[in-house]
Amino acid sequence: MPQRRSTSEILKMRSRREDGVNLKLIIKYSILAAVILFLSGALTSVIVYFYLSKDLPKISSLTDYQPLLQHLLLYFLFQWEFHRIRSEVLPGGRFFQHCQSLYKKS
Repeated sequence: MPQRRSTSEILKMRSRREDGVNLKLIIKYSILAAVILFLSGALTSVIVYFYLSKDLPKISSLTDYQPLLQHLLLYFLFQWEFHRIRSEVLPGGRFFQHCQSLYKKS
C-alpha cells in the first residue's frame, strides 16, 4: 500500500527541483525555435524563387542580351576618363578653346 504524504511534503518536493532545469528547457526550446525559423525561411525562399522564375525566359534564349547597368557603367567610366584626361592636358578651362582650334584646323 502506498504511503500517504501530506500536502506540505508534496510542496517541498516540488520546490526542490534540480538547479538548471529551467535553463536547460530555455536552451532546448530556443534551439528548436531557431531551427524551425531557419527551415521555414529556407522553404519560403525556395517557394518565392520558383514562383518568380516561372515567367522568366530560358538562359539559352538570351544570346544578345546587354543589361542597362553595363551601358551605364561604360558611360560613367568614359565620362570619368574624359574629365581626367581633360584636367591633365588642359587645366584652367581651356578645353573648349582647344576643341575649337582642332575643329578649325580640320
